[in-house]
Amino acid sequence: MSSESLMKALFSEGLNIVENASAANLTTYRLGGNLRYVVTLNNGLDVAKLARHIEGHPLNGEDVFILGNGSNIIIADDGFDGIVFKFGAKYCDVLNANESCVEVGAGMLLPKFARKITGDGYGGLEFYVGIPGSVGGAVAMNAGGHGRQTSDVLISAKVLSLKSGEIKDYLNVDCDFSYRHSRFEKTDMVISAKYHIEEISDAEGKNDLDSIVKWRRENQPGGRNIGSVFQNTDSASAGSLIEKSGLKGFRIGGAFVSEKHANFIQADEGAKASDVVEIIEYVRNVVKEKTGVELKNEVRYIGFKNE
Repeated sequence: MSSESLMKALFSEGLNIVENASAANLTTYRLGGNLRYVVTLNNGLDVAKLARHIEGHPLNGEDVFILGNGSNIIIADDGFDGIVFKFGAKYCDVLNANESCVEVGAGMLLPKFARKITGDGYGGLEFYVGIPGSVGGAVAMNAGGHGRQTSDVLISAKVLSLKSGEIKDYLNVDCDFSYRHSRFEKTDMVISAKYHIEEISDAEGKNDLDSIVKWRRENQPGGRNIGSVFQNTDSASAGSLIEKSGLKGFRIGGAFVSEKHANFIQADEGAKASDVVEIIEYVRNVVKEKTGVELKNEVRYIGFKNE
């Protein structure tokens, strides 16, 4: 298989590889089984080695997934018998910056990124402070909130194809952005991204960050969750449709619909991934029955036989 032959090549290159890693340590739900291989890419040399070997060992979407903060995925209780790629070290920080543009590694967490840029006296990315994901995931799904989304601020993204080994720069216009969507597939690895920024005062930046954080704390739950589960619709928010359907507090096993915000599904300690998936499907079916609206997932299922 391509994945096994690729792993032999990456082991020989000395990349940081962990076998049978616990998914619970790598996702915000903190549940799921073991991951067959987890490969951490720490610098440009690691990415170059991977790209070189991909040319002879192409991957498909069933063999691999790319892990950011683990904030929009559910990993099966039986785990994932494939390759997980994640970023470390260099790719979890700002790479370059000037007065109008900042380049950042795909592994950097969005709240940390927003705080760093704002603290340096630049604005435009404050909305990221309330999104529990990474830069790579934000580009891939056009993450957003508080009236802005990634497509409003992105200049370009550097992406490695795990099908061909080609590394290519995509301008914003080439990304095919729409609501929570981009052109990038499971086998497209965002390596880094460039963003527009603009100078702002310290007070303005701090006020913007504080107001977003305050709103999030007042309106969204903490604990073990993955943020919004369903996409909002053109006519109503997903949360309002779920609440209207009488599902706040509804529970299956160790998973339950948040009483604070109905578009959040929380997990108790000891919950299973299957509890979460079952409640997601139940909520979707009830909302469709009661309101006529079919909700769309923002969540990716990893390792399930019928993804």
